[in-house]
Amino acid sequence: MKNLILFCAFVLSVFFTNAQITHYTFEQALIDDNVRSIEEDQSGNVWIGTISGITRFDGTDFTSFTTADGLGGDIVYDIMVSSTGDVYAATSGGLSVYNGVVWSNFTMGDGLPSNTIWSVEEDNLNQIWVGTSDMGVAYYNGLDWYVLGVDDGLVASGVKVIYADRNDNVWFGTGNGVSMYDGVDFTNFDNSTGLPGLLVNDIIQLYNGNVAVATSGGVGIYNFHSWTSITTLDGLPTANILSLRQDYAQNLWMAASVGLIKYDWSAFTVWDYDDGLTS
Repeated sequence: MKNLILFCAFVLSVFFTNAQITHYTFEQALIDDNVRSIEEDQSGNVWIGTISGITRFDGTDFTSFTTADGLGGDIVYDIMVSSTGDVYAATSGGLSVYNGVVWSNFTMGDGLPSNTIWSVEEDNLNQIWVGTSDMGVAYYNGLDWYVLGVDDGLVASGVKVIYADRNDNVWFGTGNGVSMYDGVDFTNFDNSTGLPGLLVNDIIQLYNGNVAVATSGGVGIYNFHSWTSITTLDGLPTANILSLRQDYAQNLWMAASVGLIKYDWSAFTVWDYDDGLTS
């Protein structure tokens, strides 16, 4: 999503350095302007997933990878850098892994339930989780893939977001709510249990340990007992929140179609196109 680029451009260029926002486009060496994901590795390289492949930016030069370079599929929905430094890309053609030299791929032939991978995450046991477009989730323990789906308790079969919290739970965001998996059982949340929207776009854990979920109806915050919500009724400028981050001052930053929103837990501040963000 382009909103992810807006988010990172602001955080990298403004929040930490007070510099002006710098925009990078296809003509300047992004492989495509339609950006779906972005991640920074341990060396400071920024990996940008697009609908035409993945671009690595080292601060000076851009290097792009496509299926011609070994990437499983050209649509890159999500990127994750593992604890070992490998770059994982959730693609339209399976899960791709870059070890710094070459790409390798996992597909249905290797045990994945689908080749359309929407999300990827590493849990606290260093297991690799993937969310698929329509066949649930799977995790890899270094030897084999194990598949979990709706029949196992997952709230929906299409999993857009995966997040491993510090409490050893793995969260799955879908178009029908969110599931929390403790390694044995799923606990599901939707509108009826306090989640402000059914479509889940992002999940993070706050510094105080609560879990924040960006949805189509605002932000839900779970303290492992109950939900509270941040919605338009509280002054949130728009209901559909696409991405979340929390800074060291514990402000909550939200990416949305209206721009970048800062919430200091008492008031909202919005940065938009007029402030230098791209549309």
